[in-house]
Amino acid sequence: MTDRPGVPATLGRGAYREFVRVRQILRRESVGGILLLIGAFAAMLTANIAPQFYFGLRETHFGGTVLGIDLNLSLGHWAADALLAESVASKAGHQAAIEDLSSTFADRLN
Repeated sequence: MTDRPGVPATLGRGAYREFVRVRQILRRESVGGILLLIGAFAAMLTANIAPQFYFGLRETHFGGTVLGIDLNLSLGHWAADALLAESVASKAGHQAAIEDLSSTFADRLN
């Protein structure tokens, strides 16, 4: 797979390699934590500098009805649900890893 002459690398076939590299970087847990800290800092800064904008943005509703479920929620509600879901998923992942390690050690002892 060679890049076509005259086509910038970002638009050529080599862009997939960059996509894969960025995807691998973003899948690291540290990157997610750093992005969460940056978002929290930006939210605190916005809430203190422009509180009317912050609270207006937080109360902005978007969504719709999907399969009879009303998903027209505020941005603050979506953010809280996303953080809760991430917390539960993270705990489930850690629990699965602990169970896997426990079974590995139990197999070695037997």
